[in-house]
Amino acid sequence: MRTALLLLALAAPLVSVEPPVRAQETAPSAPRARGRRPPARPAVTVSFPGFRMNADGSSRCFLRMSGELAFTSSQTGRRLVVTLPGAAVAARNHLNPLETRFFNTPMVRAKLERRGRTDLALVIDLRADITPTVRVEAAPDGQGTLLVVDLPAGSYVDGSPAIGGGSVTPSGTATVTPSASDAGEDDERPPAFR
Repeated sequence: MRTALLLLALAAPLVSVEPPVRAQETAPSAPRARGRRPPARPAVTVSFPGFRMNADGSSRCFLRMSGELAFTSSQTGRRLVVTLPGAAVAARNHLNPLETRFFNTPMVRAKLERRGRTDLALVIDLRADITPTVRVEAAPDGQGTLLVVDLPAGSYVDGSPAIGGGSVTPSGTATVTPSASDAGEDDERPPAFR
């Protein structure tokens, strides 16, 4: 009996069975619910807002960008706004203001701001009526580009006391003079552990 079953199994024609085709594989993809599309990736990512004083007394504000981007700039009074359409910020921390009020520069602060869902703006507050130069240049390391705002040299600090007393000279150097309250113990130091 075993040999008969074996012969019958060998003599039977081979039948190939293909898995059934699912309806969702052949039908065109269904539209997403409520008309939402996945968010488009930004063309350029902006990171590392920075500031630098140059040896000649001029200063520079810059942004590192992942690629080249067309920008528009407008100045109203003592505020410069550089709009970067289609750009996104790399990290939320890059939206914090960059305070430069203690440097001898016409820039008081710079801040990246979101404008709508797809745009960024670099907003620079100035302390003098100047016209900065805005341009895009290749990054020194060859990776991406820099949006550069060049600010002219000049005497922008009025010599008012800096933090902790003292004064700031027009060259940007600070001299700190101790005040009467600094003569005793340091009030900021915690008490000794006993």
